[in-house]
Amino acid sequence: MKQTLTEQSPDLTESQVLKRTLTNVAPPTSDIVHRPAPHNTGGAVDLLIVDDLGVPLDFGTPFDDHTEVARTSYFEEKQTRTELDSAEIAYRDHRRLLYNVMVSVGFTNYTDEWWHFDYGNQNWAWQSGADHAIYGTIEPPFTWRKPY
Repeated sequence: MKQTLTEQSPDLTESQVLKRTLTNVAPPTSDIVHRPAPHNTGGAVDLLIVDDLGVPLDFGTPFDDHTEVARTSYFEEKQTRTELDSAEIAYRDHRRLLYNVMVSVGFTNYTDEWWHFDYGNQNWAWQSGADHAIYGTIEPPFTWRKPY
């Protein structure tokens, strides 16, 4: 991610690139018991909504986009400065739908990624005000094998 951001934005300083990298990529952890990476707990999920034919709704950026436009509230914020066009209104509404469905059942959203939601991990605990995370790291009780 750091290399990609450096190539995409050569005008950024090393510290700016590092800050942007850490906005979208959890740093490695040496304490997997007390400070596991959120996705390793099983409490983080990346998702989107599809229509009745299985076609993904358009959220205004591709999945795993790491620009400012990927912020969950990007189109909400943009509409305070300028009028949204019809495509942007659809993106905003799709993000609202996903956000409201997930939050209504207890998930929290990582605001820099419209697709990322947490439940029971440390990000969820921090955002929801819970005393502690529910989930620690997970380790499958079986060994994964390559299919070929």
